[in-house]
Amino acid sequence: MSNRKSGYVIVVCLLTFLLSIPSGYFFYQVGLSVFWSVKTGATILHSIPGFGQQHTSYSDFSYASLWRDHFVLARPDHEKIMAELATGGFRIVVDWKVSLIDPESGNSKETGWELSGDGYSTKVVGDRLLFCNSKQQFEVIDDVLQPADFPFQGDPAILLNHEIAGVHWHPKLEKFVVSRRKPEGWVDDSFVVLPAEDRVQYPINTPGIPVLECLCRDDQIYAFLKTRNRLFFRKGLPFQKIDEQGQPIPLESSESESNSVDDEYAGWSLVRQETADTDSAEHQYGALFEGKPAALIVDQMSTGYPIGHFYKFDDKEWSEIASMPFPFGSNRFRVLTRSGDQSPYVVATTSTGTGFAYVVEPPGFRRIERTGPAETWKSVRRNLIVHFAAPAIAIVLSLLPGFAIWLLMMWFTDPHYEFGIQSVRLASLGRRGLARLIDFAWMTLLPLTVGWIWMRDFDWLSLAESIKLKLDHPTLHTEYHVLNTLVILLIVETLFLVVVQGGWGITPGKWLCGLRTLRTTLRPCGLARSLVRELMLVAETFQFICWLPPMLSIALTNQRQRLGDLVGDTIVVEAKSRT
Repeated sequence: MSNRKSGYVIVVCLLTFLLSIPSGYFFYQVGLSVFWSVKTGATILHSIPGFGQQHTSYSDFSYASLWRDHFVLARPDHEKIMAELATGGFRIVVDWKVSLIDPESGNSKETGWELSGDGYSTKVVGDRLLFCNSKQQFEVIDDVLQPADFPFQGDPAILLNHEIAGVHWHPKLEKFVVSRRKPEGWVDDSFVVLPAEDRVQYPINTPGIPVLECLCRDDQIYAFLKTRNRLFFRKGLPFQKIDEQGQPIPLESSESESNSVDDEYAGWSLVRQETADTDSAEHQYGALFEGKPAALIVDQMSTGYPIGHFYKFDDKEWSEIASMPFPFGSNRFRVLTRSGDQSPYVVATTSTGTGFAYVVEPPGFRRIERTGPAETWKSVRRNLIVHFAAPAIAIVLSLLPGFAIWLLMMWFTDPHYEFGIQSVRLASLGRRGLARLIDFAWMTLLPLTVGWIWMRDFDWLSLAESIKLKLDHPTLHTEYHVLNTLVILLIVETLFLVVVQGGWGITPGKWLCGLRTLRTTLRPCGLARSLVRELMLVAETFQFICWLPPMLSIALTNQRQRLGDLVGDTIVVEAKSRT
């Protein structure tokens, strides 16, 4: 190799280590970013052209509340988190910023309210805005976020005599228990009177429990009871007190008006006689529409093609006023009542996190289109840069050690190789890298070009939904057919590369760069050795992620051999140098 081999080895290893620091730090930051994205529940934007037809602009709204006709979102403060990480910190507690977003325009307004800790759920009780997690509770009073004390986190909240009370499911009593603020603290003092179990089929001893959803307007409570596959409504909640022996004591109802519904279900009204096709309390939602009780029931969830049915109550009976097939894969819904009880919002979110927003109006459902074509493509270009920036930076950083090793080999190593009476010149690291790049380019670009032409109008979003939900969809059959074709094409390309390298010692890249692959005896490579060296490339580059090991192997072996060459007993030479 050189009469300065020891110094050369030390310099190569030292420079490789130093030049690997930027790429190591880059991957460290990428890893932290992914970690915090998962921890904070951030959603990856599927805004690559052709990957669905809708932004994920509304996906966060599936967890939001509606306050003063604006969506309330508590989002991670990424700027503060990344600023601390950039200075070497490691943040365990996540900071949150609260924003108000106009549903129609998408304009966001920062409130200046900041939270810290685990994820917060937002609640709107009447006109009061609450934030709760497992340890802390806050309330907005006079537009100022202040600490508060509530007996609940994810349970319903109601207003009784203008004071907040909590309602939670008691598994032993199998009832909803009401907690009120007393001088001695929060006390469970009564429970909600529900319809008889034999009429509503409570999901006791089955997955899920009854869900009670309450909408408070002034002094009135509009209650919706979700059971296994039925939805009930009641204007006002009837309570019974609990004495020291656990026996019910009659207690005045919260109703301020007489109820005109049939008393068959203890004053509860059945929204729809037909049972839902899901055996759970999910996908049934209460709302107010034009000042009247309303409800959304979503059917056909198991098919992946959910259909929403919207019902309205006229004080006597329920009637369906609109229906809507939601996008394929929608599996989370949210119905949010606006102030004045007019035109509620419906947010549908698919399994991949893509959100769709609608307004229920007298003609039916109206889709909210928040972004026009110009803004959409501007966002697409921005996200394309984000998607491809990380791998591009990684490739550039990985070239730094290779470039330094290439220069050191030119200065300190002897490229001549002899076997018997024959002599050749070993290929340089730069020419070998260029040849490999050319081979990778044509082997990947050809299938990608064929695939793009074949599937440029393909519905990628529906494919992602069908895979995640394990449901049949026409895109699956198309994807299998195209994928099988492209795999066959890739196999043919690989066999072609192995065969021509084994028989003639060249590949398209080596031919253009004037290189040949030979045995160390300077005889033709052969099919077996050609196959072995290509298979070993996958292992020594860690599935083509890190190219530093083969570069170091070429730099530190006398015949400039990577691991595949050592196993196959081959070398790469300059074709015109053989004498």
